[in-house]
Amino acid sequence: MFSKTSLVDKLKIYTVLQNMASGLVQPFASFLGAVIGASGIELGIVSTANTFFSNVSQLLVSKLKSDSKMFLAVSEALLGVAWLCMALFGFVSSTLYVLIYSVIAATSGATSLGWLLVMERASVKSRGKTLAEYGFYGTLGGFVSTLFAGFFVRANYSEMRYFYFSSALIFFFNAYLATSFYQVERKKERAQGSNDQLTRFYISTFIFMLSWSFAWPLFPLAQLYIFRMNESQVAILSITGSVSTLLLQKKIGVLVDKNRTLMMFLGRAGLTVFPLAYAFSTNVYELYLANLFSGFTNSVSNTAYFSYLFDKASDKKAAITMYNVYSGFGALLGGILGGLSYELLYPRLGANTLRVLFKAIALGRFSASIPFLLLKKKEDTL
Repeated sequence: MFSKTSLVDKLKIYTVLQNMASGLVQPFASFLGAVIGASGIELGIVSTANTFFSNVSQLLVSKLKSDSKMFLAVSEALLGVAWLCMALFGFVSSTLYVLIYSVIAATSGATSLGWLLVMERASVKSRGKTLAEYGFYGTLGGFVSTLFAGFFVRANYSEMRYFYFSSALIFFFNAYLATSFYQVERKKERAQGSNDQLTRFYISTFIFMLSWSFAWPLFPLAQLYIFRMNESQVAILSITGSVSTLLLQKKIGVLVDKNRTLMMFLGRAGLTVFPLAYAFSTNVYELYLANLFSGFTNSVSNTAYFSYLFDKASDKKAAITMYNVYSGFGALLGGILGGLSYELLYPRLGANTLRVLFKAIALGRFSASIPFLLLKKKEDTL
């Protein structure tokens, strides 16, 4: 079917479809967990699953010796199977929902690792610009599907099963498409002189992920119980970020190439906007407005941090894996602590619990972003 299609076009088709399939289901995962009655700790697991289980799975599968094309294709197929299981069994209980979603997140991690290795080779000439370009196409695919799913389901949450099935089919197709990608050479050499730099980067990442993910299980609770949102409003919230990301992605990619450490700091510090918005907003429209800023933070996240890794390490696969492990454990710990804090404080603070926690989280996020200013710049030699 794609024998006459260029590799670049195949990569663009893949990333659009991948984000389209994810956009149908991922933006609503934590919100639906709250809807079906998941506890604070269960929400902590669901909200951090795409970081923890995804990243830890990359550590496990990175040891495999399989062909990279088949590795990505098999991972995509397994991801499709996992979403079929969610469609059939996900709404039986909150515990089963959390379990299946954790498997989905772990399988997603394997596909992400394969894709990042492909992107490392494709972006060798201009990290920020190339990663921003593919990020742009991916955001475009997710934008359309999230909007459609949200307005179709609204408050009829059981209808999400249709989109679970649809996502599974798209992942199956991408499994076929991935077999036409090029083989990524496995490099066994280790980074020379960069261990200290990368270690500081990993530790900074862990600390920030701890503060960042603390709010993740609290956002769906606030959406459901403070702002009384339904799925269409959750979709709009996601779309505002997608639109601003589409507008800024390529421009931010250029800025990342010019001053990476400053952009890494600003990308992290900018994430204080969102807990502050949940702490002080009086209606959902103020949340929409604040979420426009996610175009900046998303664009930096899509480019700066992996660009730094690609340029600082000669063993790209090992560097990606270690980054993801630090991110994953920081996210899981932060998410569980966030959910647990809510359950412990609610009996004392009542309805004010979420807003008090969001204020504290904003301060923590800003403080944890400062170490990124101390990282060595791109032009520093290793």
